[in-house]
Parts: sequence; C-alpha cells; structure tokens
Amino acid sequence: MKERKIIPCEDADLLAKLYQSVQEVHHQLIPNVFKSFDYEAFRDLLQDLLGAETHHFFVAWQKQPCGFIHLKEIELSDTPLMVSQRRLEIEALSVENAYQKQGVGEALLTHAADFAREKQFATLTLNFWAKNQVADFYQRNGFQVERYRASKIL
Repeated sequence: MKERKIIPCEDADLLAKLYQSVQEVHHQLIPNVFKSFDYEAFRDLLQDLLGAETHHFFVAWQKQPCGFIHLKEIELSDTPLMVSQRRLEIEALSVENAYQKQGVGEALLTHAADFAREKQFATLTLNFWAKNQVADFYQRNGFQVERYRASKIL
C-alpha cells in the first residue's frame, strides 16, 4: 500500500484547486443552485473560512494532494422543539479521479470521525444531493439516512 497521510491544510490556493471537481459536479447536476467554478472567488471564500474556528480542512497526500475533507462545527441551542445539538458536519469530501477506489475517501472519513471524537462531538453528519451517486459509499462507511428533503421548482 502506498504511504498516505492526512494533514490539516490552511492553503486556500490548494483547497480551491481540490474543491474545483466538487463544484463542477454540483454545477453539472444542479445548475439552478450551483454556479460554475470560479477559482478566485473560491480561493477568497476559503481564505475567509480558514480564519473561522468552526471550519477545519484536511488534505490526503500520496506524494501529492489526492483528496480533501472540509468539516464544520455546528452547535444549536436547546429550543421548545428540539434538544441542543453539537455535531461535526462534513461540508465537502472529494478524491481526485486518479486516486478513487484506493481507500482515500474511507481514510478521510476515518480521519473525520477521529477528529470528531477528539473534539468530543457525538455525531458526524453530512448532506449530499440525491442526483449525486454517493449514497452507497457513505452507507458502506457507516452513515445512515436520517431525513429526506424534497423541493419543487416553481
């Protein structure tokens, strides 16, 4: 097995390049929601997020960057309807095409779960679009569907 490491990343340029494939897939699947990829705009957005204590970025390396995961801390206060929640959400996960089906995605998910436990989050969550064919991957890695959301274009 090739040596792989997953390290924190604070390089907005690198993250923007890695995010490109995620944005392009989303734009192709749902163009009425997602814009086409704009490198400079993404880099600027990521630079802002890198300064936030609630966002965490990790990059998988195998001699070069081969994937990344973006995690966001979410804390919701107790309300009359729901109990307080503290969870770590996977905002994005992507593996470069040349490295897919080599365990990189699973390694990033494992790293996210370890990071969540280390920060004492009881839950690791994620969202994905129904048109994105990733449900099997997440279910194989222990994620269970908890809710459905539907929309109607008017």
